[in-house]
Amino acid sequence: MRLFFSFFFISLFLGCSQDQKKTFSGLVEKKQIKVVAPFSGKITGINVAAGQEIKKGSNLFSLDEFRISREIEIAKRNLNIKKRNLDYAYKFSGKNRIETAKDDLKIAETSLLEVIWKKKNLLLQAQKKSFVTRKLFSVGDWVNKNESVLQLVNHSEIKIKVWVPLEIVTFLKTGEKLKIQCDSCPIDAAAKVDFISATSKINRKYNDIKFLVELSPEELLVKKLISAKNVNVIF
Repeated sequence: MRLFFSFFFISLFLGCSQDQKKTFSGLVEKKQIKVVAPFSGKITGINVAAGQEIKKGSNLFSLDEFRISREIEIAKRNLNIKKRNLDYAYKFSGKNRIETAKDDLKIAETSLLEVIWKKKNLLLQAQKKSFVTRKLFSVGDWVNKNESVLQLVNHSEIKIKVWVPLEIVTFLKTGEKLKIQCDSCPIDAAAKVDFISATSKINRKYNDIKFLVELSPEELLVKKLISAKNVNVIF
């Protein structure tokens, strides 16, 4: 009988918790993506500004075309020289000289392909719908290979993380929409539950157990959260 009443009161408590709305503070996580220079060169154009929303395929920045064109000319001349050297080796030299000439020709062909690849990548484009968060260089600046020129945040990389007690996650389901509150958010702002942790975090100081819940904000809400650090999530 005691066991029955224990389960009854627990069920009653959880049922009341489900009907009563509770608010928890959540952290807005934004994964920064660095857009780097594929090779060293002078920046001839930057097509975006910090704070700007950009679409997939938008032009980001461009590097000096004249320098690459010169490199292609030099690589082509070098390739022709290596071809002539190989022809000469076949006619007048021995096996070792021929093999060396073949290796030199392969290196020259690879060098030309690399420079042609550079020319195709003079104009960098956005791979996904994103927001520009930082611009680290200006037009006319020299940038080294693999240096960050811009920093972006993809729409899909903006998440809300919140820790909640057991009575909240008991009735929560992935795919469920929850209301969100922030300074610049509209009244009907919402986010979808993507993940509910099966393991808990124990806070020994306050003697409580909480579970991680991750949410994805609605498309219209994403722009509002770019500058936000915290939001309230209503369960």
